[in-house]
Amino acid sequence: MEKETRQEDDITEGLFDLPPEKRDYSLNCWKMILFFATYYAITFLIGLITGVGIGVWAEITNQNIDRLITEMMNHPLITYLDYIGFIAVMLIFKSVRLFIKDILTWKPFTDYRTYLYIIGGFIVIYFSQELFIDILQWELISQQLDVEPFYYDSVMSYVLVFISLAIITPIQEEVMFRGVLQKFLSEKWRIWLGLLLSATIFGVLHPEYIFSGITMGLVFGIVYYRTRSLWPAIILHALWNGYIVAGDFLMWNSLFN
Repeated sequence: MEKETRQEDDITEGLFDLPPEKRDYSLNCWKMILFFATYYAITFLIGLITGVGIGVWAEITNQNIDRLITEMMNHPLITYLDYIGFIAVMLIFKSVRLFIKDILTWKPFTDYRTYLYIIGGFIVIYFSQELFIDILQWELISQQLDVEPFYYDSVMSYVLVFISLAIITPIQEEVMFRGVLQKFLSEKWRIWLGLLLSATIFGVLHPEYIFSGITMGLVFGIVYYRTRSLWPAIILHALWNGYIVAGDFLMWNSLFN
């Protein structure tokens, strides 16, 4: 009898216990807004700390603070400060990491059309630049990469700029604008709405060349949509930025050598 009672206790043990709640890692509208707000808050804080540090250093060394700020803003390493915020928010928001996991695939590169999208996208961006810069004269080519000769005072400086703008920036911006923003808006509402809104916001956040920015956002977004992967858009973005950085370097090199 006692044995049967123990068996019944074993069977009923935990029967009426509530199962542990599973944490919701799905991405919703508020999480997405918080993701971007956190990113810009972190980058603002980093900039503020850097500015205070420059001010303190100017006081200690009795140097001109305006000159120090100018030198700092023109230093190749300054662009890397922005990436700290990106890495931080990606580590904080697991929901974002899970949301973009399925589109970080290399599978589209087994299809020859992926390469045609990349080449075609580059050509479209190139001729859009001709339109906005040379024909309509709405923008200046120098606005796309405001780099001073100080950036190129050594081979290492050039390498740092190239890695920053032609490799890291495309990854960061494509993850944020195509991987998070466009994908989320497309899934919640309409594909065309996600494409247009993400491209427009991308252009607005590049006010020095807003028309080119919107065009590039549309092209990157279409390449992502057609391939269902971020990597083709990242590669196209990297090729274009690398083209601009190389052209800028050759221009400064011819002017100052």
